[in-house]
Amino acid sequence: MHVVKGMAPAVVAAALLVVAACEQPNAAAPQQATSVTRTPEGWVGCNAGGKYTGGGRVDPPGVGKVTFGFNIHAEACDSGAIKGELQVVFHETQTLNHSLTMEHFASFPDSAGGSCAEWDGTVRQKDVFAGSGWTDHHYFIQVCDNGEPGHGVDTFMFTIDDAGDGIHNNVMTTTLTGGNIQAHKS
Repeated sequence: MHVVKGMAPAVVAAALLVVAACEQPNAAAPQQATSVTRTPEGWVGCNAGGKYTGGGRVDPPGVGKVTFGFNIHAEACDSGAIKGELQVVFHETQTLNHSLTMEHFASFPDSAGGSCAEWDGTVRQKDVFAGSGWTDHHYFIQVCDNGEPGHGVDTFMFTIDDAGDGIHNNVMTTTLTGGNIQAHKS
């Protein structure tokens, strides 16, 4: 495993735990690190292809209503085509985010019994409330399918580097208040 100089110790520890979890069947995935800036070397996941779709709403404390929709189909991590789209809307600040790229896909089993995916890329963002035009930013997303719709167990996380106030543009791991995330068999 390649470690980036200056990487947070928690991220390094999480990555090491994942390597062990990936090598041991039925091992629980480690807890998500809360770092906003993530690189593939520090991700919590085994590199693999997969297809995920989802949409819904989260209401993180201090952020307000956030709605999202996405689809992603990755043939393999970093070695195959990644297709899809992502849209995230922060309603309180009227901030719109739409994916330009989807990169570095990885998937892993969730400790809650489901399946998670994570990827990063570039989003085009428009902060309507602030009156700014479109700007491009790096993003990181992690989604987990832990059950059928309405059970309140799927989770969503979305972070953006160097955008806005850092609070209203980031959703740390939050359970959906509506909607569904679905892992599909490839």
